[in-house]
Amino acid sequence: MNVIAICADTFRADHLGCYGSDWVHTPALDALAHDGIVFEQCYAEGLPTLPARRVFFTGRKLFPRWEIHPHKGDHLSFQPAWHAIPDDEPTVAELLADAGVTCGFVTDVYHYFKPTGNFHRGFDSWEFVRGQEADRWRSGPRDALARAKWAGEASHDFELSSLPPGQRQYLLNNAQRPREEDYLAPRVMTAAARWLEDNAANKPFFLWVDCFDPHEPWDPPLRDAARYTSEPHDPRLIFAPSVRADGFSEAQLKHIQALYAGEVTMVDRWVGHLLGRLDALGLADDTAVLFTSDHGTLLGDQAAVHKQPWGLVQPQTRLPLIVRLPWDELAGVSISDYVSAIDIAPTVMALFDQKPKNMDGQDLVPVALRKHKGYGTVVSAYGPYASIRTQRHNYIAPYRDLAGTRWAKDAQPPRLFTLDKHGLETDDVTEKQPDLKAELEARLERMVASG
Repeated sequence: MNVIAICADTFRADHLGCYGSDWVHTPALDALAHDGIVFEQCYAEGLPTLPARRVFFTGRKLFPRWEIHPHKGDHLSFQPAWHAIPDDEPTVAELLADAGVTCGFVTDVYHYFKPTGNFHRGFDSWEFVRGQEADRWRSGPRDALARAKWAGEASHDFELSSLPPGQRQYLLNNAQRPREEDYLAPRVMTAAARWLEDNAANKPFFLWVDCFDPHEPWDPPLRDAARYTSEPHDPRLIFAPSVRADGFSEAQLKHIQALYAGEVTMVDRWVGHLLGRLDALGLADDTAVLFTSDHGTLLGDQAAVHKQPWGLVQPQTRLPLIVRLPWDELAGVSISDYVSAIDIAPTVMALFDQKPKNMDGQDLVPVALRKHKGYGTVVSAYGPYASIRTQRHNYIAPYRDLAGTRWAKDAQPPRLFTLDKHGLETDDVTEKQPDLKAELEARLERMVASG
């Protein structure tokens, strides 16, 4: 069997029809779900971008044994696990390459390729699609952007000099996009389709496709944004700052949500392009396809916009996880057990009949076949905060002393939520259930001590 794993960054599960959305257009991924297994309750283990990929590539938990290795030139490296994978931790690609599998890697997630990164270890080929976010790809011509209307039909002008450096870099990187095919998600999926064409005869193969969209900046083609809002396009909101939701007007918040939904629809369409090429090459009958994300985001949930270390609630920690296997018995199956991002690596290994080595998760195919069960509790962690999600509650608390850290300014106290029937955190019972809070606090302390 071959395996294609597709990761779309910051992709909220609740924006897919197969996860209950009735307003976001995602026909390609809903069709994939129709023919595959939908894991309804999969949760991130480590957040955000690079920590999550470390879990995907090694199958090992990060919490509570996270380390911080700050390095010059990367302002994000103050975060736990934002550094190279240790040499003594084998990656999925290394293990599969040793077993004779051809391994390919196509991505526009520029964090992978920073000077201290080594996440491409083991792949036979890797293609870095340039231009996302603050990727230092282009430096000019700046005069073309000095006063430009962004995205073609803007209702507001951008003063380039007034934008932060990362936003200016994004505009410079993407100044020339005459066609939708020139957007980043299409470029990634087109490159992945080309890899399939080149490697169709190199069976078995493993292809990891990693698309940074729908991560911010929320900058979809105008036709996709227009599907969700009739308001004039406001390009300033593609760079919506990470603030409390009350920092935006109601109209602005709805526009941000529309831009995000537009990105989701664009990504879905181009995932469909890749899957269509898989079919056209005659590879679908012996290729497993896995779709997931590293985490979600907050779009007004918990009165916040963008992911937050303290915001370990379902919209941010729940992952879409769809696995289509070339076996009819598992088509259209939905699994409601808790599963985790740590399970993805051992599942990929097992699809190649390889036993996971030193991995913390489990193969999810036996779970789908009802031979094994999922977990009673899942743990997610981001920066100095951790979440313990039980069947009825979600406890979120800092597990490190925040004094003197850059998290101190926005520090949040421990919170205990009762989950509603959808698993959402709608009722804060921190004060109402002190005994349960103390029990989960003690459990979190034991986890930290054991690490």
